Amino acid sequence: MQGAAELRSSRVFPVISGVFFSVVFSVSNLNLCASQSIVLGWAPSPDPRTVGYFVHSEDLAGNPLSRSDVGLSTTAIVSGLGEGNSYVFYVTAYDALTLESAPSNEIIYQVPASVLGRYIFYNASEFDNNDAAPNASDDGAIAPDKLALLPGNTATFDNYTSYSGGINGIMLDIAGLKGTPGLADLAFHTGNDNAPVGWTTAASPISITVRSGAGVSGSSRVTLLWPNNAIQKRWLRVTVKATSVTGLATDDVFYFGNAIGEAGNSSIDAKVNATDEILARNNSRATGQAPIDFAYDFNRDSKVNATDQIIARNNPTSSVTALQLIQVP
Repeated sequence: MQGAAELRSSRVFPVISGVFFSVVFSVSNLNLCASQSIVLGWAPSPDPRTVGYFVHSEDLAGNPLSRSDVGLSTTAIVSGLGEGNSYVFYVTAYDALTLESAPSNEIIYQVPASVLGRYIFYNASEFDNNDAAPNASDDGAIAPDKLALLPGNTATFDNYTSYSGGINGIMLDIAGLKGTPGLADLAFHTGNDNAPVGWTTAASPISITVRSGAGVSGSSRVTLLWPNNAIQKRWLRVTVKATSVTGLATDDVFYFGNAIGEAGNSSIDAKVNATDEILARNNSRATGQAPIDFAYDFNRDSKVNATDQIIARNNPTSSVTALQLIQVP
């Protein structure tokens, strides 16, 4: 049972001391980067000889992992649990001579997977050696100045790119991933307003690949690719579903946008007009002089020249047609 505790009925122990083990608090998943925690609680032993409790953990094969002395506390937080792993917990009471009672009943807990990173990158650009295939060179094309727009927030220039290829590469770092996600495990929608429930289904990615251990804290890095300009001048909503493949307990939803030729010169809109063209002209750079986050390098070829000016000139938008700075519900 993902993301929850359950009794393991395959083994029943006598409860000599009267200790029994149950989750009296809601099971709490505390996101601790590449690990998680569970809050456990149990009823006190009625045996007057009890001076404390040990909390034991094992793997599913019965191999001991830890034993923690919690004194007379009847709750414990067990941390350092790896996403996607399953653990068995039980409690014993002990007396003044540290003699332990028979074990309580057991709890099995499978730690849900966790999304540790969400990225947009410039596929087939100068920064991944102009390579359109999914591979490790894509890491060099991740936009370091762009963040996923998460539910409850309002969009800014931090959440959309000006790339002339549109949105053609997304990455996810998932700890505890169970396999390679397919289209049944993911959903993609595009739109440009504050009502994403009504957005249209986006083009499916042309490839979904996984590089185990390549993500943050050794997580799995999932790379999603689209053809150039299959998604452009709009917002893309990505939903990573809670399935047996992803291992997530709940769906993970995030957004990235694209406004070709927009230099981020306004905090109140994302219109593309003559100002963006002029900014590109006034910020020319030779080959190799424009870093990946240089706002005026619209085609991400590490330089700013007439090509970038033309990109802005050929993609004008108005207040009606521009990418909207949406507020995500």
